[in-house]
Amino acid sequence: MRLTTPAGLVVVKKEEKEGKLSQFIDKHLDARRAADTREPACFLLVARSAESPVVRALAARSAALEAHGIVVRAVLTLIDQTEFGEPSLPPGRLIAEGMLRLVADARLYEAHEQLVMDGQTCWIGDCMRREPAKRDSYERFAEGCAETAKLTARAFDRLWSSGISGDHMIGADVIQIAADPTIDPASLPEAAASQTATISTRH
Repeated sequence: MRLTTPAGLVVVKKEEKEGKLSQFIDKHLDARRAADTREPACFLLVARSAESPVVRALAARSAALEAHGIVVRAVLTLIDQTEFGEPSLPPGRLIAEGMLRLVADARLYEAHEQLVMDGQTCWIGDCMRREPAKRDSYERFAEGCAETAKLTARAFDRLWSSGISGDHMIGADVIQIAADPTIDPASLPEAAASQTATISTRH
């Protein structure tokens, strides 16, 4: 039997994830520059942790994003709260106050990592429960696809509404708090009283 890759998905080796994401983001920024686009924009990011390749790729371009008037709204999980390493740039340089939420409900860790850059451009990665540095994965780099971007943005909104404020983890504090194994996610403020995993996430 011949196995085929699911439509629209490509296999990305773990060693190549950050590089491919960097190229994808750079291509988008180059297109904005070529079109002389000056309108502010907001990227929607869902990632396993501050060490996910997608966060590292964005963090390395924080100055370029700022120059383009792009802000990042992000949802991170607490799945790696004892394993955070310091990213190339502190998350506080990438994510502003009020723009970070944390998912502490393990039922939602089956959602995919994702990045929505505009109404037609997005990236969909592997399940947040899978460690990106240890696994190859099926990923989708969607350009010129309004339907995919719309569905991905909708998934982001659901995760955002199920999250808790992460303002106390912005900047250097994200390293200190996330590395503290004594912190119980359920004790964090503004925990959602009722969370439901309604997002379809499996390939």
